Amino acid sequence: MGFSNVTRVPVRRNGDYKANGTKSLVWLYNKYNITPVRPGRYHRDKKHRLMKRQEDGSSTEVTAEDQQNDVYYTCPVAIGTPGQQLEVTFDSGSADFWVWSSHLPDEIKKRGAESGAAIYDPRKSSTQQPMPGSTWHIQYGDGSSASGTVVTDIVKVGDITIQGQAVEIANRISASLTTQTASQGILGLAFGNINTVTPKPVKTPLDNMIAQDDIPNDQEIFTCYMGSYKDAKDPDHGESFFTFGNIDSDVVNATGREISYTPINDTNGFWEFASESVVINGKKIALPGNTAIADTGTTLMIIDDDLVEEIYSGIPGAKYDETEQGWLIPSNTPPDQIPDVAFAVGDVEIVIEKEHIAFAPAENNSEMVYGGIQGRGKLPVNIYGDTFLKCVYAVFDAGKKQFGVVQRVDPSQKIAF
Repeated sequence: MGFSNVTRVPVRRNGDYKANGTKSLVWLYNKYNITPVRPGRYHRDKKHRLMKRQEDGSSTEVTAEDQQNDVYYTCPVAIGTPGQQLEVTFDSGSADFWVWSSHLPDEIKKRGAESGAAIYDPRKSSTQQPMPGSTWHIQYGDGSSASGTVVTDIVKVGDITIQGQAVEIANRISASLTTQTASQGILGLAFGNINTVTPKPVKTPLDNMIAQDDIPNDQEIFTCYMGSYKDAKDPDHGESFFTFGNIDSDVVNATGREISYTPINDTNGFWEFASESVVINGKKIALPGNTAIADTGTTLMIIDDDLVEEIYSGIPGAKYDETEQGWLIPSNTPPDQIPDVAFAVGDVEIVIEKEHIAFAPAENNSEMVYGGIQGRGKLPVNIYGDTFLKCVYAVFDAGKKQFGVVQRVDPSQKIAF
């Protein structure tokens, strides 16, 4: 892939990440408060708690061990003066910018240091300022949480320097989160109305890039190019990156197409847009009123459960597995036996590359692969994570309140792992 004059913020793959389809799906159940509708071990009880059915028939509450904190990708940011570099997850599905800090208990800092995790120490920065009275608390669906206080400091993302950015520093994180040391925090790229800082929400890094004119008035955007390790031999070498304030014209030109835009609805804080049809093997199914959320912090793609069944029922040997809580396909399935699937993004149809319909080896069956598209349960909206994002170059346009995509060309399709 050629290089334009746009600064790319590199995305790094977590070398220790072992993809697990069921755990990624359970992570989504928690992130979006989903109630599953298909039979399986995971279900909601009468108090709406997510539960796991044991072999003896009893149920226990879901723990961090049952889900995968989807930190496959991280991006470098520098905080403070001099800059302290941390690896964080760029997440378009949340709006908090929080990081591991020197305020954490010594035992947690020690455990993190042993695994190579960096922390932000505000005392070592000459530009940090406390925000007295401001606190934050994020509760995850498995009962784990992170909380702390807030400071402002200089934050550098790529070639952009943000002045006075609110940094939510962790004073406490649940023990379960300390195992996720590849990412030392989250940089939320959703809309600020879902920021959790009290008594008053703070501006996100993207908000401040716009307010401080760090990015052009006509390009109040960030873009996302997610690669796949399966494509190491392709022209893009499976690389991934984000850009801020610029569209990478080299990427668009390589597609031979133009970016298609559709309006977004940010009422709920998300990058939500119309996705009102799906095409499966040439059969177009209308989905009037259906919407989807683009989520860079999620690996899977989840859609209506009946549509999921329609996709996988056409694959020889594919089956729904209650133990895995999802659809599996045989690992030796040739690409021509996987259906052609395309989802509408506004007025354009985006084809899901067949290799991304094969997400990860099944946990309990070495001859099967966990599907990258699964059911959304009772959630009324689709979630388009990496399964979708690896097929497009995506433009998140906060200024014009629109979401843009252009279909990428993938010359090879690798189903097996």
